Amino acid sequence: MARADDGLRTIVPIELLAAGAYQLGGLPAMAAGLLAQVPSDQDGVSLLAAFLRADFDDVIARAANFWSEHPHLTQPDQGTLLATALLESDEAGEDGDRVTWYFTIELVRTVGLIADCLRRGDDPRLDRAMAKLRALDEMAARTFSDDAALVLSLIRDVADRFVAASIYKPLRALAVLRPERLSKLTDYARDQFSRGRGILWTSQLQGLERLLRDDSFALCTPTGSGKTLVANMAIVKELLLRAEPAAIGPLALYIVPSRALANEVEAKLTSELGREC
Repeated sequence: MARADDGLRTIVPIELLAAGAYQLGGLPAMAAGLLAQVPSDQDGVSLLAAFLRADFDDVIARAANFWSEHPHLTQPDQGTLLATALLESDEAGEDGDRVTWYFTIELVRTVGLIADCLRRGDDPRLDRAMAKLRALDEMAARTFSDDAALVLSLIRDVADRFVAASIYKPLRALAVLRPERLSKLTDYARDQFSRGRGILWTSQLQGLERLLRDDSFALCTPTGSGKTLVANMAIVKELLLRAEPAAIGPLALYIVPSRALANEVEAKLTSELGREC
């Protein structure tokens, strides 16, 4: 706020900095709400804003548009352009713009790959993409202005948070109870990403940690903080992952204050899990 009237906005939109801070502070809804109010006519800003909102479908779509507009950049030899430009820029200062352009190409490539890997739960490729993002962050700190480098640091830190908060991790841990159900839980995780709920909030992470460890616990958090997903995972655990007894199948009781809400919960579970529950 103290810098709201200086030239920072011409280099880095303040909203990106604020949204990154909200994400790292455990307030993803605040980040998404802020970025939703600030449209941008710059494709690069819109791409990074989509990433900071954890809107990975939008990130992938914007990255795909970038490659459609620059198809020659998809050739295998294009991956060496940034390194070559950096070497040449040590001898010729006029190459600064070229370095920035090639850096942008690699950033689009890396952020798009991270979004796709998070979306699909592709951990091996995600590890490589995160290593590339960390390298770009280190390069930005040496090459660009402090404000531009700060954005890259926030993107890297938020990406680390997304990796740690992916719904794939607790679901794969739950699948240990019945490994034959892993594919079903993987499908469920991908469906959650398509609904914009693949990155867990702090309350959800804590709830699922207890669900993995305990059979009985209470989760008390404010309205709109993600309790429903934890409750649904408890139902999945009881109905799909318990060893079935000989005489009677597993049961789950979901108590809500109104029939309308009960119908809503049932419809939601049916849409996400079919008739499995």
